[in-house]
Amino acid sequence: MGALSTDIDDSQAAGYAIFDKRDDQAREFIQQGKIEEAVALLKKNLEWSETNLGSDHFCTVDTREVLAFNLNELRQFTAARDLNKKALETRQRIEGEDPPSKRLLKTQLHLANDFFKLDKYKTAAQYYEKTYNARTKVLGEEHNDTLETGYDLATCFSAMGRYKDSQDLNQKILDTRIRLKAHPTKILRSRKNLASDLFHLGDFEKAKALNLECVKYLIGKGKGGGLLKKCQEAAVLCDEKLEIEAKLAEQRKERAQELKREEEAKLAEQKEERDLELKREEEREREQQRDLEQMKKILELSKLEEQERQRKATLALEEEQREEKARLKREEEEEQKRRQDLEQMKKRPRVGGVGRAGSAKKSGSYDEGRAKRK
Repeated sequence: MGALSTDIDDSQAAGYAIFDKRDDQAREFIQQGKIEEAVALLKKNLEWSETNLGSDHFCTVDTREVLAFNLNELRQFTAARDLNKKALETRQRIEGEDPPSKRLLKTQLHLANDFFKLDKYKTAAQYYEKTYNARTKVLGEEHNDTLETGYDLATCFSAMGRYKDSQDLNQKILDTRIRLKAHPTKILRSRKNLASDLFHLGDFEKAKALNLECVKYLIGKGKGGGLLKKCQEAAVLCDEKLEIEAKLAEQRKERAQELKREEEAKLAEQKEERDLELKREEEREREQQRDLEQMKKILELSKLEEQERQRKATLALEEEQREEKARLKREEEEEQKRRQDLEQMKKRPRVGGVGRAGSAKKSGSYDEGRAKRK
């Protein structure tokens, strides 16, 4: 890609001399803290530069960036954002981003700051992260500009409520600064921000320890003021949170014990109910067993009675049969005797005038006697 134009032709020389003089004066005002006077001169310079040199000229872009920075100082964040955004877009279009120039990254960082101050944290984080990654790639992880951008990105994460992301990045920045023996003030700032992240994440012990380290450093350096007060208040707040946590933990413990007792009582009651039910069940089973045994006895008794009835019936039948046999035997004996008698009568000799008529009479008498026996 190319570079911003720096050409000034002869027709622009007189106007540029005035531009240059105003620029010097503005920078003097800035050094003196007269920001409003400096802004007025810078606005005139920007108007002249855009009209005479064009939007893509180095003087125009540079003036935009300087003016945006000072408008930011006056808390005119929207105007500063618009100027920085236009300056960044121009540099991206003309210079390119592979690799990005230092001025481009600086303007991109300033634009991230503008969005941050306008509470546009999501957009700010995008610009911070883009700048951080670029500086890591171009300058390395341990370069001061890279660490500062990482610190800003972590601050933005924290403002978004992304405390875990902020903690991880702040821890990384702090460890690097301690290892490189960076300026104590920068280590202090990283430690303070990390303490804030840990506080929001509920790690009050570590947050308290970091705040006390900050307090110790500030008192050792004889530095009081607002930062010392903030660190002390933060440590006290951590103590209060720890005390609340301890009380809550005790309450949770008591509640857990109460629930345990209730559960034990409930289990005991359930066991008692089960035992009682088992007892009732056992009693029912015993009753059923008694009923079953009684039923068996009744059945056995009925069986015995039936057997006795059948035995008696059998005996009666046998008696009947014996009687019948005896009767038949008597009849047979009588029949046999009758036959014997008849045979004997036939064998007897006839006496005197007994003829056929007498024989017939006797025969009739015998038949009558037989009929009577029957």
